[in-house]
Amino acid sequence: MSAHLVLIDALNLIRRIYAVQERPFLLNNELAESTKQQVLFNTQQATVNAIKKIIDLLQPTHILTVFDSKNSCWRYDIFPDYKKGRKKNA
Repeated sequence: MSAHLVLIDALNLIRRIYAVQERPFLLNNELAESTKQQVLFNTQQATVNAIKKIIDLLQPTHILTVFDSKNSCWRYDIFPDYKKGRKKNA
């Protein structure tokens, strides 16, 4: 039996789903606390559903989700200008 690995950039997936959940409320400059909580809940549910859909569609034998680190990555060692000029994330 061969292995079928699915690798997910988890932070990117969550960030994109969060943006979709938050977008309808962006017309208001400030979100009520209950709205923020609802957006977070919806993001969690949508992320779980997205991963379930990936598993159902691709039928992997293994799945790995990865998150970014606060430390610099290896790309900076071989290309010092990596992400030069990009806005810093909060």
